Amino acid sequence: MNPADHSNIQTIDFDLPCRSCRYNLRGQRTDGNCPECGAPVADAMISNRLCDADPAWLDALRRGAFWIVVGIFTTLGIGFFNMPLSLFFMPPTTMASPNQPPAPSFNFTPPPYPYWLTALFSAEGIAVGIIFIVGTLKLTSPEQNPLNPPTARATTRWNIVVAYSAGILASLIALLANQPALYASMALQLLSALCLSVGVPASLLYLRYLARRIPDPGLAKQTTIVFWGNIIAGGVLIAGLLVILVITLMAVNNNTSAQPLAMILGLSSLLLCPGFLAIAVFAIWWVVVMCLFAGALKRVYRDALDRRQAA
Repeated sequence: MNPADHSNIQTIDFDLPCRSCRYNLRGQRTDGNCPECGAPVADAMISNRLCDADPAWLDALRRGAFWIVVGIFTTLGIGFFNMPLSLFFMPPTTMASPNQPPAPSFNFTPPPYPYWLTALFSAEGIAVGIIFIVGTLKLTSPEQNPLNPPTARATTRWNIVVAYSAGILASLIALLANQPALYASMALQLLSALCLSVGVPASLLYLRYLARRIPDPGLAKQTTIVFWGNIIAGGVLIAGLLVILVITLMAVNNNTSAQPLAMILGLSSLLLCPGFLAIAVFAIWWVVVMCLFAGALKRVYRDALDRRQAA
């Protein structure tokens, strides 16, 4: 039976999970509290499905998912467009002479691309950043008086917005085309990467919350798999990088010759392959999940409008 059809009863005679702890409230009075966590039983009687939410809020979610999907495919298109340009305008490398002294380490001088090409790359980065910021702000719009609002919404909202804002600022600074600007741009890109490492997993938790309210158990399950897949793949990648770092430091301290060191690093690099492969797989899966969400939220929005018009 549907709990929404029994809002005036005194004792619950059907299975109804508590909103807070999922305890089965069958047999409890509607004016009482959950015996497990103390949450009001009346809260569980209120429908928490997205189709019963405010259509204006659902419209914001729908538009946000749409713009994020647009940002994803815009990023892919720009990547395919920029690859031949970068290769064509990349200056030829010169081999150092055996008698030539080694070049200084940690030389962060950018490749001498034409300035118009650098400006194009920066403009593309700014455009993509704006698209993702707009999509994220809409998808994470706060709901009026929600039941058990997820903390992942605010975490997603601010980390993603800060990440792409830092990326936009890095693209603008890169136009200065000097060494201090390059260092500042790299620092902003590092900040962007750190915020994304928090915001992307949080966004998957938020999407799982929305999927459960659609409700779409299959989509919620896929979101959970992608969440844990990215966590595990990232852990494997970080572990591989740490192993390579430790081996390199040990080899340097022991004055290991170049050839054995190269072999050790080559074998150690194999540890990174599973991590990179897993991240690629789950990144593609994340794109699929976002496309599914865009379609699901569009359907829920139309359903909510139909309910309002029929009421």
